[in-house]
Amino acid sequence: MKSRLFFIIICLTALPLYAQELQGDIPIENLESDTLITDTTKLVKSVHPQDLEEAKLQIRWRGYVKFNTYYDYNGLKSTEGFLTYEIPVDPHLNKNYTGLYAGARQSRLGLETRVSTRIGLIKTYIEGDFAGSAYPLAFRLRHAYGQIGYWTLGHTWSTFTDLAAIPRTVDLEGPNSGVFVRHGLIRYERRSDDDLEWGVSLENPRKDFVNPYDSLGIDLQQSFDIAGRLRMEPGDLGHFQFAVLFREIFYSHPTGPQYISGLGFQVSGSLNVGEKSHFSFQAVYGNAISRYITTLEGRGLDVYPRSDGIMDPIRSSGSYLAYEYFWRSKWSFSAITGMVYLWYPRDQPDDAFRSSYYGSVNSFWEPIDILRVGVELSVGNRRNQDRQSGTASRLQFAAIFFF
Repeated sequence: MKSRLFFIIICLTALPLYAQELQGDIPIENLESDTLITDTTKLVKSVHPQDLEEAKLQIRWRGYVKFNTYYDYNGLKSTEGFLTYEIPVDPHLNKNYTGLYAGARQSRLGLETRVSTRIGLIKTYIEGDFAGSAYPLAFRLRHAYGQIGYWTLGHTWSTFTDLAAIPRTVDLEGPNSGVFVRHGLIRYERRSDDDLEWGVSLENPRKDFVNPYDSLGIDLQQSFDIAGRLRMEPGDLGHFQFAVLFREIFYSHPTGPQYISGLGFQVSGSLNVGEKSHFSFQAVYGNAISRYITTLEGRGLDVYPRSDGIMDPIRSSGSYLAYEYFWRSKWSFSAITGMVYLWYPRDQPDDAFRSSYYGSVNSFWEPIDILRVGVELSVGNRRNQDRQSGTASRLQFAAIFFF
């Protein structure tokens, strides 16, 4: 037994030397010749039924490395966005949240595929960053969808969003009153002519409220959110978009299943002023649509429970106006202002959020195509139900390296 083991060890030791000797005898110019191609019929393949299939098409990577740093003069502790909802009203807390941060969690990586088939062009795209809720690094899915013809299926921007009206900011979240929601959807959209496009979608009805009678926290929704939009581009003037959102929110109650209807409207667009500047704007208003507004998303403010457990919808509104000016070919300046306001159905606790205001100015420099540098000053104010308020301000810097 020992002699066999010794023989095996000798063979394994000598095998790399033998391979190196063979390689030394092969001219370098013949390393890619057909005579050296392995007979693929003799290859061993071990495939699990759930393994990914072999690639059927070419792919393209894209993304950027983003370094961002900021100094909070007062008021906020979030590392990823300047969200006015989170501004503390307590003067002591407001003062204690002063501090510095530097990181690259907002860096993104995307993978795109395109292939022409007998049923049309099929595109897929998946993208993520590292700005998830876990600290210090947590991968977060931003997009994962497929497109075929006029259809989009997957996780991406809501049809209720107007991407062309979003101003460029150093801050990750942008205007607090903006509608920048990503989730699962099935969308059909197309252009009717050169100046008109429209789309409609069924979207994920994610829960954003607290039900005191739901001890398990699983009030699953039973109806898709339905969103539609109509966009016009009248020549070089800019663009205008009108969007509408329908919701039916389900929740459990001792008296039986209950339903609340939600309805939202949005008007947005951009207006070109000469060749070097333009305005962009957005206004949104509705019942039970708070989760679609950036600073209110995830705060449980779509509806509010009464003392008897019946839910009332909360009316919310938001608006912003932005101005961008390209004062040199590689330099730009922007100024943005916005607000968010809630109408509660009944008396609320004194510390309940009532409204917030937001303003920022920034400047970007793009010395080369793959590098963008920006600096931004953001100021915000939060006001509670009892009219107590708190303010916050943040100075930010970012350097983005595209690839």
